[in-house]
Amino acid sequence: MFIFLRLLLAHFIGDYPLQFNKVYSLKFKGFAGVIPHVLLVTISFIILCWPYLNIGLLWIFILFIAVIHLVQDWLKIKCSTVTIDNYLWFYLLDQVLHIAALSLIFLTPIKNVSAPKEINIITSLYNNNILVIYLIALIVATYNGLYLITNIKKTFMNIMDMYPPFEKWYGIAERAVILSLFLNIKMLVLLPLVLLLRPAVFYFVSKKYNINKRFVSCWETAASWLIALITGVCFHIILHKFYLN
Repeated sequence: MFIFLRLLLAHFIGDYPLQFNKVYSLKFKGFAGVIPHVLLVTISFIILCWPYLNIGLLWIFILFIAVIHLVQDWLKIKCSTVTIDNYLWFYLLDQVLHIAALSLIFLTPIKNVSAPKEINIITSLYNNNILVIYLIALIVATYNGLYLITNIKKTFMNIMDMYPPFEKWYGIAERAVILSLFLNIKMLVLLPLVLLLRPAVFYFVSKKYNINKRFVSCWETAASWLIALITGVCFHIILHKFYLN
C-alpha cells in the first residue's frame, strides 16, 4: 500500500494540477497531442517513486502505466463526440480505469517495498502517510470536484459553459478549506463561516469580477459542499481506521 499511495498521488497530480489548459487543448490535436500530458504524469510517477528508482521492475511498471495512460486518453478523446448525456460516465470510467491500472502494482513484488530511512526532512515528509493521503483527498475534493460538478451539469442540466477563473478558483479554495477542517474534527465548528463566506464574497466583489448569480445558487453551493464533505468524511475515516489507531 505504501508505494501504491505514492503512485496514486502522482497520478492525481499529473492528471489534475499539471494538466494545464494548454496541455489539455493539445490532446484534441491527435495522438501526438496526448504525449505532453502523459510525459507530465510520468514525471510525477518518477519523482514520487524516487527512493526506488534503482529497481528495474519499477521502471518497467512506470513505462507500462505511461503507455496505458497514453492509449486510454487518446481513446477517450476519440470517443468524446458521444452524446451529451455521457460526459459524467466517461469521466468516472476514465478515472476508474486509471486507478485500476495502478492497482496492478499489487500483482508485483514492488508492492512489498519498505519506506526509506528517514535521514532528513525530505524523507520524513515522503514517509508521512497522513500527508500523502491528505494530498490525495485534497485533489479529489478540489480539482476532481470541479470536473464532477462540470460534468454533472453537462450530463443532467445541458449546461456546457465553463467556470470563469474567479468562480473556478473560489470553488477549489472553498473545498480545500472544508476538506482541511477534517484534519482536526473540532475545527468543523467553522463550517457555518465557510458557508456564509460565499454570499459575502458575492455581495462585495460580484461587480468587480462580473460574478454570475449562479455563484450563490443553492445548487452550486450544495454541490461544492457535498463533494468536500463526502471527501472529508472518507479522509477522516481512513485516517482513524488505518493510521491513527
